[in-house]
Amino acid sequence: MINTISLLNPGTSSRTNKLLSDSLIQGDIIKYQQLRSKELDAQVKLTSYGGLLGSLSIFQSTVERLKTMNSELKSATVSDSTFLTATAASWSTFGNSTVQVKNIATSHTIRSNVYAAQNSAVADLTTYATQKLKIQVGSAAGVEITVDSTNNTLTGIKDSIQSANAGVTASVENSGFTVDASNNTIKFDFGGTTKTATIANGTYTSSGLGQAIKTALESANGSYDTYTVTYDNTSNKFTVQNNASNPTTIDILWENAGTTAGNLLGFSAADHASISPGGTTVSDNAVAGTGYSLVLSANSTGADNKIIVKADVDNDGSYTEAGIEAANAGLSALAFNATYDASGNVTGGLTNMSQSRAAINAVLKVNGVEYTRSNNNISDLIQGVTLNLTKGDPFYSSSPTTLKLSVSNMLLPSNIKMFTSSYNSVMSYIKELGNGPASDGTYSEGSLNGDALLSQIEQTMTSVRNRKSVTSLGIQSLSYIGINFDVKGNMSFDETKLKNSIAEDSIGVAIVSSQMGQSLYTKLDEYINSLLPEKRDEAEKTITESQKKEKILMNTVKIKQAAFAAMNNSITSMFNTQNQSTQISEIGSLLSKKI
Repeated sequence: MINTISLLNPGTSSRTNKLLSDSLIQGDIIKYQQLRSKELDAQVKLTSYGGLLGSLSIFQSTVERLKTMNSELKSATVSDSTFLTATAASWSTFGNSTVQVKNIATSHTIRSNVYAAQNSAVADLTTYATQKLKIQVGSAAGVEITVDSTNNTLTGIKDSIQSANAGVTASVENSGFTVDASNNTIKFDFGGTTKTATIANGTYTSSGLGQAIKTALESANGSYDTYTVTYDNTSNKFTVQNNASNPTTIDILWENAGTTAGNLLGFSAADHASISPGGTTVSDNAVAGTGYSLVLSANSTGADNKIIVKADVDNDGSYTEAGIEAANAGLSALAFNATYDASGNVTGGLTNMSQSRAAINAVLKVNGVEYTRSNNNISDLIQGVTLNLTKGDPFYSSSPTTLKLSVSNMLLPSNIKMFTSSYNSVMSYIKELGNGPASDGTYSEGSLNGDALLSQIEQTMTSVRNRKSVTSLGIQSLSYIGINFDVKGNMSFDETKLKNSIAEDSIGVAIVSSQMGQSLYTKLDEYINSLLPEKRDEAEKTITESQKKEKILMNTVKIKQAAFAAMNNSITSMFNTQNQSTQISEIGSLLSKKI
């Protein structure tokens, strides 16, 4: 039987010695490899749990934006901005209202008779060298304007009124534009149909005529398209603008025989280019009235803000509105203290100046109840919402347009976009960690394949597909706020659907988004702050313990290898000594034979 000593004698090969050495530590090596494999697996899981934790944290931040029905940033959306726009304060409440606009509030405007020039004298200062005007708007205190040789022109009086802060805006306008049956029609093409605008007969200032043209065009188009008509006192030309918000291109047919207002407005009988929304057309020729008028416009709108102008020609402080202070001559030609009907039209009184625009209140209905207000910025009818009225509805009495006004979270569309993108990213990562598709279309086992927590998280994510909420209009799913899923489970967002739902029931939209957000946020919070950190800690603990055991095993292996080497050296030395003794004995034997 071969013993260990014989195996370790110097004649034994080094390869045999290596095999003996490895056999002594083979069990330790296997244990080390097992520990190392366990450590590497834990490191992969640590990285995977960390990545999942980060991905869910980002997703939770998008969910947080959806889970509350309150928002510091609110938006008020109107179904048709032709008639009004709206803004919502942070303290407004989500909800839907209906609004109908009969007419907007207007400011009172009056004009003087026509004077030959802007520097024409107004007052006759022959007898009374100093005279006065008193201008009053509504119930405000009257403001006195002194007229003497220093300012006794149309422009001079205008400047004095402007400086006095009398509650009106004074201007001197080109005036004396006369409209009658011979020059009051404009033919224009509106979406392929020829329309006829008829300007109301009368004598106008330039701005007054511009307003009359605007009214005629808007009345004739049969829709809610609006126009702006202005007059430039430097070039003496009119500009007609097809407002940018309009959907329809128009072509004013100045060349049409039915258009009689061309010469009045300075347009030649030539074929002009059509006017697209936002575009303009300008007079070909300068036009002017027969002179100039002083125009006063109240700075505040509403029926209570009518302008009164009184003259004190004899400068006795009485403003009697009789005799020379009522006569339509000299400074009294600017006197105006009219009486009115319910619509603001002048019915009598002192009317040496003429009314260009009536002072009327805005009339509107909110949720079926009619209100009047003195201005067009109305903030006391819907909580936290300011309405800005821009146009009245000509069909208010017969077939009014009902506007839907909705208050909602201003950031909801962008928040849902971020939520959708983040949701898809998380689901893609979950598939990658589990059993997901590879780039070549095959499926490969992920680093957390079969992990119970990963499956639980995936179930939580996919559960939102079946989420439903009870609203005033019934049971609604996420599709009500524009969130949809394809056959592969990918989430998409339809912003148009969201906007339509907000217009229909903004409170319902808030309920659907917030309830989904609240439910999901709570579950995500448990994963992010408890379950995933625990898994991460377990992986870190496994790594630490494995590394400790690996170190101990390596030390054991080194000790065994050192002991084996020492034993091998001792045995080798022993065999060397034995060989030397044998050699000496053999030499002695040879010597004895020779002797």
